Amino acid sequence: MIHQCYFLANQRERLFPQAPYAAFGLEPTVNSTLLERCPELADPAVRLDLVEYAAMLHHWRNPEKDTDAWIGFTSYRQLDKIPVIFTRVDEITTLLDRTDVVSWYVADLSRARFGWLRGAAAQAEFASPRLHSFTIDVLKAFDLAPPKAYYDGTDIIFANYW
Repeated sequence: MIHQCYFLANQRERLFPQAPYAAFGLEPTVNSTLLERCPELADPAVRLDLVEYAAMLHHWRNPEKDTDAWIGFTSYRQLDKIPVIFTRVDEITTLLDRTDVVSWYVADLSRARFGWLRGAAAQAEFASPRLHSFTIDVLKAFDLAPPKAYYDGTDIIFANYW
């Protein structure tokens, strides 16, 4: 299923009611299960730093809550960015038969700049301060370097629409 993330009760009216979507509240006030196996999410500062990634953490630690062979994430603001709405699960499974990742929003980051950073690196740091250095640290831990497209790519999958 695609977990459609939101923060406030009044944002529920913007959620897609049909499968393959499911509402996922990113605050304890709208999601009583948010802290299950995720004690770090009790800290509002951590939730603010993670935003939609809190949903990914929650489902990674609570895999029984999503039993599909695939998992997706989007925002209550999806229609602000792109008019794509899946209406059937088989639309997604058909796409996944041909590829490993499906995204419904590709951003043109050819002109993105933030300090010395360019491309996806700049967009990441602008949207989530410290995300760039975190990304680099995680890749280093696995003896990996960021792909060239991280700095120079023009069409980049939007971070939480996949």
